[in-house]
Amino acid sequence: MTGDANANANAPLLSVQGLTLASRHASVVDALSFDVHPGEVLGIVGESGSGKTMAARAVIGLLPQAIRRTAGRIVFEGQDLAALAPAALRRVRGRRIGMVFQEPMTSLNPALTIGRQLDEGLAQQTTLGRDERRERIVAMLARIGLPDGGARLTAYPHEFSGGMRQRIMIASAMLMQPALLIADEPTTALDAVIQREVAQLMLGLTREQGAAAIVISHDLAMVAEFAQRVVVMEAGRIVETGSSEAILLQPRHPYTRRLLDALPRRAPARAVARTPVPVLEVRDLAVDFPGRRGLFRRKSAPKQAVRGVSLQVMAGETVALVGASGSGKTTVGRAIVGLQAASRGEVLFQGRPIGIRDAAAHQAWRQGCQMVFQDPYGSLDPRMRVAELVAEALRALRRPEAAERVRQTLAEVGLDPAFGERFPHELSGGQRQRVAIARAIVRKPAFVVADEPVSALDMTVQKQILSLIRALQDKHGFACLFVSHDLGAVEQVADRVLVMDEGQIVEDGARDQVFDHARHPVTRRLLGAMPALQPEGEGFRLLRRQFAPA
Repeated sequence: MTGDANANANAPLLSVQGLTLASRHASVVDALSFDVHPGEVLGIVGESGSGKTMAARAVIGLLPQAIRRTAGRIVFEGQDLAALAPAALRRVRGRRIGMVFQEPMTSLNPALTIGRQLDEGLAQQTTLGRDERRERIVAMLARIGLPDGGARLTAYPHEFSGGMRQRIMIASAMLMQPALLIADEPTTALDAVIQREVAQLMLGLTREQGAAAIVISHDLAMVAEFAQRVVVMEAGRIVETGSSEAILLQPRHPYTRRLLDALPRRAPARAVARTPVPVLEVRDLAVDFPGRRGLFRRKSAPKQAVRGVSLQVMAGETVALVGASGSGKTTVGRAIVGLQAASRGEVLFQGRPIGIRDAAAHQAWRQGCQMVFQDPYGSLDPRMRVAELVAEALRALRRPEAAERVRQTLAEVGLDPAFGERFPHELSGGQRQRVAIARAIVRKPAFVVADEPVSALDMTVQKQILSLIRALQDKHGFACLFVSHDLGAVEQVADRVLVMDEGQIVEDGARDQVFDHARHPVTRRLLGAMPALQPEGEGFRLLRRQFAPA
């Protein structure tokens, strides 16, 4: 009897055995096997398309219609989930297995208040009364950092920041007190501080409730910091598994070593000549957003998004503008290129104000200043082919000359000229970002604003795009304002760093000076949220974070 009890105590909470998923045309997951024990945090890492998300969705029976399970068992708490009837699986999903999806804005219903959405699972899966459910919801909202949760139950998802929406998704899953939480890219596209806060909150809640967790991500450093074990997936297969420390320090598979090689490393400092006239100068820029009037509410107070920002960017220099979400950094970039009206201040391009009254200066600025947007899929017209998109800025050239320039530029960004006949939806995320860069540099501009150009890309693709930007800048000599919350990316490309907080620049200095000797508390907090990795042999050792609180 004692032996049976010990066996049950050591039995995995979840056991995936030989799981194989396929579409009509290809295998998606091939003979996948792994276990998760009670209280354990398991990390699953890999690039986009590695099959990690499909494997997680198979566990809770939420596969797309085009994907089917062709082999394997999924045993949870002693029962095979793959053999359960839909009604029985619904009783497990949510109540015993919770899931936090990658994009909360698409997972939360925009037409329903958060109170109603948080109450839905409790109402369906528990016997709690309405008052008891409300009490539990308010307590959970306080736990995730929303102390006035009772008053915010009538708010809609769009009224919250991205980080808070992700916290609400975590609250929704943990309200049911599941035995297993599956988190699919829970911190993608969040700034470093919020990433760490969200990860700590999610895993803190699982520990409090005695639950296990599966964390899915392309960020190996983040996963290794919080998970006890890591599974590395490539093309639907497990290529390596082991403890987090062993995976970081002694990677065995070439694919794992490639993921580690993509982790941020500081590039050598460059000497940038200080010319008498900067390519771009911003003087005392301010941007105010007017208040909004609701259907049944008074007009809200105006918001000052940018307050007295001044900066200079020299020829060939990359100046990084960093800060947490809502700091005003993107608004500054959009105001510089004319996509956001400034309330006051002045922008000078090559020493001349860009006011419309000076038609020549305005035209030079329009042609010599370009922007690479955060989301290339949203900024590229889906009805146009790649060659047409890149050629938009070349309307003044004759067609043969423009076509040749497009071919040269596509080759410069690492794309075969044959890609010119494709539409954006036929490209990967990294390829679309290369097209966006090609469109920005095809006129050989003097100044480029890169707004979060790698925030939603895999680490390996991030490294490729950052190396491409650096190489193109060395070749063409354009100045660059690199807007980002990702200090790992900034460390690889920036010559100078400006740190923003609440619409103002709070720290300004050379990259190495800011990273190694940060003065302002905001800068130190941003740096303290970065994983501290020390190269060692073929891998890395995870150190205590720089500037992290004691």
